[in-house]
Amino acid sequence: MSENYSNLKMAVIAGAAEALKHKSQNPKKTDEDVIEHITKSVEDIIEKID
Repeated sequence: MSENYSNLKMAVIAGAAEALKHKSQNPKKTDEDVIEHITKSVEDIIEKID
């Protein structure tokens, strides 16, 4: 497995974890709202795993 693949895998897991966290903190938010939040936060999520 290449390092790029490992980094991509970690980014996907980190994004999913952030989505679950955001949804649990904001249960009335729609899935679309959660996806929008993740999309806006993607740079911060990636920085945290670097």
